[in-house]
Amino acid sequence: MKVMLLLFLKGISSDVSNYRPISLTSLFSKIFERIVKQQMLTYLLNHKLITAEQFKCSTCTQLLDCLNDWTLSIRNRHDTDIIYFDFAKAFDSVSCGRVC
Repeated sequence: MKVMLLLFLKGISSDVSNYRPISLTSLFSKIFERIVKQQMLTYLLNHKLITAEQFKCSTCTQLLDCLNDWTLSIRNRHDTDIIYFDFAKAFDSVSCGRVC
């Protein structure tokens, strides 16, 4: 069973898009998520698909480094796939005082 809460973010309270759904997941799901995350991270690091430095640099530094890698790859006529993730909603400020 999945329980969802809606937290009001900002704006007009009658507008549905101003609410963020929050899923209350079970302890099993959280533990499973941590295990999968650790396994994926280990795999990606061991197969040199990402570097450990990826977690130490600023966003600007990472972007410049990626742009350099992409440019070299395209210049050397290698196939280049780029995947973007939008984490903007993950970092919305949430007012903890109002739960609907």
